[in-house]
Amino acid sequence: HLNSSRAALLGVFAFRCFQFLNFLTHKSYTLKAIFTVHGWPFEEQRNAFWKSLAWFVSYITALLSTDVVVITARDFEQAQRMLGVKTKTHFISNGIRALEFLSHEEAREKLDLRRDAVVIGSIGELTGNKNYAGLVSVAAQLMEEHRDLRLLILGEGDCRVEIIERIEKEGVLNVHEVLLGFKEDAHKYLTAFDIFVLNSLKEGLPYVLLEAGAAGLPVVATNVGGIPDIIENEKTGLLVMPNRNMAVALKTVLANKELREKLGRTLKERVHEQFSFESMLQKTLRVYQG
Repeated sequence: HLNSSRAALLGVFAFRCFQFLNFLTHKSYTLKAIFTVHGWPFEEQRNAFWKSLAWFVSYITALLSTDVVVITARDFEQAQRMLGVKTKTHFISNGIRALEFLSHEEAREKLDLRRDAVVIGSIGELTGNKNYAGLVSVAAQLMEEHRDLRLLILGEGDCRVEIIERIEKEGVLNVHEVLLGFKEDAHKYLTAFDIFVLNSLKEGLPYVLLEAGAAGLPVVATNVGGIPDIIENEKTGLLVMPNRNMAVALKTVLANKELREKLGRTLKERVHEQFSFESMLQKTLRVYQG
């Protein structure tokens, strides 16, 4: 079972070589090579040559796999257009078990937050696809009207220096208050947030949105990858296009407590009903056993 593009390409070639050796030695094994797509790489914002190469590599990997699992509706649609891949593709959304959270007061105390602070936050690896530098600029813009606003980012990654430089350039945020680093079981701290924001340029089906939903948080996110599988605009959250209108959407939610409560409540119901761990497990087992 292969779970990244590079590992999958190597894995399917090893699998097919093993099958060929079995054929030559007259041995018989019932084996599978299952490739789970966590977002097709050719959907990334790159130049045309890179995207064409990524499509070709993805297609060969999927073609040589015995089964392909996709976790978003958009990725499933892409797979349906790949000759020889359509019939071996399974759509299985991510699912989560019941989670435990800190109380609102305890989470804020552990993160050194004032009780009256208005907190927008995000959790994830500090990579370019998460676009945290862009989120810093959005937060700086919002602080012109909301002086009590706090931006929190929990996570570590290669783009930490870039984010620090953006914070220093904006001049209204404090690096040590924004970048809180890696936290074990970071989802426990979601109860410290007022609004969860995901400003990504590319995504699969982000677990962190399921966790935010389980915590009952209102979400503002970009309309990329599998995010719209979870967030239905104006019903279970607000969606914007990457690098467009994020500040406007956050202003709307910040100004309307009733809307925040409604979005958080409906998202929590959706996660409970449609993204259970048990459903994901049963569908995955059917792929293994089929």
